[in-house]
Amino acid sequence: MKTIDTGQYHRLVKAVMDSGEAATTDDALAIFGKYRLRLHLGGDWNGTRSNQAAVATILNTATRAFLGGVYLSGDIDGLFTLPILFHQSPRSIAERYGAFLYDERLGIMPTLNVGESNEIDSPGFSLRVVSSGWVGGVLPISSKKVLEVTHDFPLAGIAAASIAVSEAFTYVRNEHPAAGFRAVGISLWNLNHEDWLCSSSQGPEVKALPNSLWLVGLGHLGQAYAWSLAMLPYEAFDKVKLFLQDDDFVEPSNLSTCMLVEAHHIGKRKTRIVAEQLEELGFNTSIVERLIEPGHLVQSGEPRVALIGVDNVSSRRHSEQYGFDMVVEAGLGGGYSDFRKMRLHTFPGPTAAVDIWRQRQNTGTTKVDLTPAYKNLLDTTKDECGVVMLASRSVGTPFVGSFAACLALSEIIRLLHGGRQFSVLDFCLSDIGSCMAIEKPSLLDINPGYESAA
Repeated sequence: MKTIDTGQYHRLVKAVMDSGEAATTDDALAIFGKYRLRLHLGGDWNGTRSNQAAVATILNTATRAFLGGVYLSGDIDGLFTLPILFHQSPRSIAERYGAFLYDERLGIMPTLNVGESNEIDSPGFSLRVVSSGWVGGVLPISSKKVLEVTHDFPLAGIAAASIAVSEAFTYVRNEHPAAGFRAVGISLWNLNHEDWLCSSSQGPEVKALPNSLWLVGLGHLGQAYAWSLAMLPYEAFDKVKLFLQDDDFVEPSNLSTCMLVEAHHIGKRKTRIVAEQLEELGFNTSIVERLIEPGHLVQSGEPRVALIGVDNVSSRRHSEQYGFDMVVEAGLGGGYSDFRKMRLHTFPGPTAAVDIWRQRQNTGTTKVDLTPAYKNLLDTTKDECGVVMLASRSVGTPFVGSFAACLALSEIIRLLHGGRQFSVLDFCLSDIGSCMAIEKPSLLDINPGYESAA
């Protein structure tokens, strides 16, 4: 019998195993091996921090989803000015993430354009990735609509990149006939506003950023939080206090979902990897290497605002009992048909966390129906326990986590600028227009603390 290591399997490729589309694990990899994407950079791609954040996020997330290759063209030797990528070029970043340089002999493939010089009008799918202020999204190359740039906020670029990669994935998967031909975007300032391209959606210029945060969970969501924080334009990184909490080690499957891990990190603690990268920027970090559980209480001088990104229901149920003044927690869909869905809660809110996740009695082992790919794997390995464990693991990809991170961080930054607050956010990246955002009174009695933006 061959024992299955569930940590070895790509968490997005798993989607076609779960759906029954792939008959074997090799079939699943072959399907994803056909998915390719081109990223084309105009000569002005690095004119804003937001554009730079979009380019970096596309390279980071798309290379983990488009296994047939991500190909870079255009101004690949321009330089990033974002601190996390300072004085590096897209060429060097592409090499780091496993992207390639585009060659005309590769033929036509879905294309994302950042910067408006020399855009590629690729037959079938070509989008402009646009952002300004708190607004980010995509426009078809043929669209006459424009997004006038007013001010520069990197979270909008990350949101735009997440939407762009999702639209490209929807296109190659043939899941929606409008993918590549529709304008899709969001205002992180005004989530309920239908017209994300109008000037009122852009929000105020960002002057203040959170100076003290506790990140609970450093997997898919937690690393997306950290990636987004590292893109923010802090005037002084060393004045920002971050507590990083997780008890887990990096395994191969994390390479397909986590934005800050690479192959040489396998076997290392997630806390150390994230802390090292944030400390290089100057962030003041502390590490907590245990699960957050009932009984955990924040001490004097520790961050009073938490971003929670765990799939442990018990930890989420007790979100309001850890002593934080404000908690933003996110959960992602884990099935092959709902992995692009997300729900965020902000506490304190109108409904207590213990009521949202009521205690459920364990009625026994959940039955897992095995699709042909898992039956084939069972026939090959005879490891019934391992196959069932693999089948029950969630589907995930970082272009979803990066979008959820933008929503979560925006809740805190919006509070610092006197904006609207939301108790619940329901989003699906494949259908952003049908989002649900439940507003609540602003948390005027909560001061999350801030540092100036550069």
